[in-house]
Amino acid sequence: MIAGSGNYAEGSVNTINGNVNKAIGDWNFIDGDKNLAAGDGNKLAGNCNEVVGSTNLLVGNNNGVNGNQNVLVGNQNALQGSQNTVAGSHNALIGNQNNLIGGSNVVAGSNNNVNGNLNNLLGNTNTVFGQANQVVGNQNLAAGTANSIIGSTNTAIGGSNAIFGNGNTAAGVLNTAIGTGNTAIGAQNTVWVLATLLWVTTTL
Repeated sequence: MIAGSGNYAEGSVNTINGNVNKAIGDWNFIDGDKNLAAGDGNKLAGNCNEVVGSTNLLVGNNNGVNGNQNVLVGNQNALQGSQNTVAGSHNALIGNQNNLIGGSNVVAGSNNNVNGNLNNLLGNTNTVFGQANQVVGNQNLAAGTANSIIGSTNTAIGGSNAIFGNGNTAAGVLNTAIGTGNTAIGAQNTVWVLATLLWVTTTL
């Protein structure tokens, strides 16, 4: 066990309590702030920590992670990698096949699952559940209300969603689709066809 600040630990299965420590190895436990861990299977509790590796667990805020299959719980964290799980708000995530639960997050990548409100997604084949999310890309699915999608072959399920692009599908009520080849299923949806400057409102 290492207690204090400014320590350097190289190896595995170490326990570190303190701040501004460096740990290189696997399966270490670090409790504190502004620590650096490089390796796999590490557990960190604290704020402003930096982790490089996979299958790590971080609990806290303002942490940075670069790797895959990590679990991150907290707010205002930054993560780059794939197959990670993030729970919290105001996080930034770059990568594919990640799971994100929370609000006001930014996600760039493909095949991500997002559950929450006020999130921004950039990429393709993402799935979004919630309200007031912004999605830019193709073949995305947004389920909820007041979501906005820009791209092609996207699907919006719910109410008061807006889609701008081609070949999109809006299912629900009070949805708006702008572009060509779009489909609206439900009641009081509006489809704008830019090529012919026509609009059609469904009243089913």
